[in-house]
Amino acid sequence: MKYDSVVIGSGITGLTSALVLAQNGQRVAIVEKNRHMAPLLRRFKRGNVWCDPGFHYSGGFEESGPLSVLLRYLRMRDDIRPLPMDRDGFDIIYSGDRIIPIPCGLERVSDVLCTHFPRSKKASFMYIEKVKSIMEATPFVNFDIEWSDFEKSSQDNESLGSYLDSVGAEEDLKDLLGQYGQYLYGTSAGEVPLFIHALVMGSFYRAPQTLVNGGDELVDAYAKRLHQEGVDIFNNNPAIKVEVDSNRRLKAIGIGNGEMLECDNCISTIHPSLLADILPGDAVRPAYISRLKGLENTNAPFAVYLEVDHLPDKIACSNLYRLGRTRDESF
Repeated sequence: MKYDSVVIGSGITGLTSALVLAQNGQRVAIVEKNRHMAPLLRRFKRGNVWCDPGFHYSGGFEESGPLSVLLRYLRMRDDIRPLPMDRDGFDIIYSGDRIIPIPCGLERVSDVLCTHFPRSKKASFMYIEKVKSIMEATPFVNFDIEWSDFEKSSQDNESLGSYLDSVGAEEDLKDLLGQYGQYLYGTSAGEVPLFIHALVMGSFYRAPQTLVNGGDELVDAYAKRLHQEGVDIFNNNPAIKVEVDSNRRLKAIGIGNGEMLECDNCISTIHPSLLADILPGDAVRPAYISRLKGLENTNAPFAVYLEVDHLPDKIACSNLYRLGRTRDESF
């Protein structure tokens, strides 16, 4: 069968890409190596306990938030039911001998940081103002901004760590913000661009919410819409071959059941090194293949799920984080 586009991988990126293309009139197929769509986003059950490895909580679900805007565009918003986290401490951070509740609202976060780090009041205030200014200058957060204006603006690569040094933040505050952010986006303060930190953390600071049925709620909503748009999903079928013509133009994607899915375009959402393994040797330059295979992986999370008779009120609508005393020590 001939498709306009084939999407490799059915994670959140692959599902969204496929749905956007289908809504805009393309004939689309999704290729997924696992038995079910979105395997890392789904909950799983052990006994009577539901475990949610792929989705825990997020910012952006408020009515005017970027996720709600995206979900309305995808015609999924009515099937998503956000639940607010604890307004006075959606995250509770244990750092050394400090217990720091992170409240909802950027100004309230600023107040908490000033209270717990009195020697860094100016730095705390400047940090929150910087987060706000970056969000307000970004069109996928502030929809009043034109993309052309954003493209012309310069987004430098200053790291979070460098910025906090420049505003005179004490070491304990740098440790806190660095480790806290690293739990949410996987990169240390010295490596993460301030721009990325601000977009991720600012979204959480504004309005953190979870979902009634966790990751399943997203998967079910996507499945419904993809079916409505006629997207074909090939589960239990890994992409094993990319076929190109004599001009190195894409012809088809070969999948595990032996079929060749003819297509004009392909979006790959799998690990780049895995894509390198299925590209023909003459499809791209060898230097590009070497770059793909040389990409460094980030650390994977390790999760333990516990069944309890009673969920403590402290963590019913909050998360607990225990940070180490230094930047290199955490668990």
